[in-house]
Amino acid sequence: MHLTIAIIEDEQPARERIGELVIQELSGETEVYIEKYEDAERFLKALEVKKETAYPDVVISDIDLPGMNGIELGAELKGNGIETYLVFLTSFAEFAADSYILEAYQYILKRDMKERLGDVLRGIAKEKQTSEQDFLWVGDHEKKLFYKDIICVSKVKGQKYSEYRTKKEVYRERMPLFHIQEQLGTDAFIMVGRSCLVNIEHIAGISAESMQLDNGDVIGAGRELIWEVKQKVTAYWRKN
Repeated sequence: MHLTIAIIEDEQPARERIGELVIQELSGETEVYIEKYEDAERFLKALEVKKETAYPDVVISDIDLPGMNGIELGAELKGNGIETYLVFLTSFAEFAADSYILEAYQYILKRDMKERLGDVLRGIAKEKQTSEQDFLWVGDHEKKLFYKDIICVSKVKGQKYSEYRTKKEVYRERMPLFHIQEQLGTDAFIMVGRSCLVNIEHIAGISAESMQLDNGDVIGAGRELIWEVKQKVTAYWRKN
């Protein structure tokens, strides 16, 4: 198990102290790769060079940064669809509400960092390990798809193929939807009508007669079907 962690902190002593604490807390449990940046702009430039090949698993960022602050950085990452765990550090409790709006994984006051950071990172490592165990092969072992990346699976009209949609690509497989649902074997995926299997964790919103997915797709359905979807979504989130 390994984690790539980016630390963004403008004060060099604090930056080093965070890195030392990360190593200390995860030593012997997780292989850790640490990247350090003194501001958000340098971090974003590094991401641009890497493109989509090596995004960090975790971004630990001070909120009070020169130039672009941590909250603005989090919004930039979310807006560009970069999936990473956001952990905010700050000396000021009033920033907590902003971090929750961004759905940051955790918000930690610097005075509590020594007591809390280790547990937060171990929780992230456990989640990452679990998510990497949940996958299926598509097309005669040609492509490995993690459950968390599948937004929906839909039947191709007039053909015997099903399409797997992720945020980046679409994959086809000659297999009926109900077989795919059995193969997935998790209540995170729900059947909407007869032609679409949706990952609950990618539902961005539900209206009276449709649902919006986080890739921008809209799936239309009747009021009765939408009511059933709402019940399943509510039950799933209550359990998880």
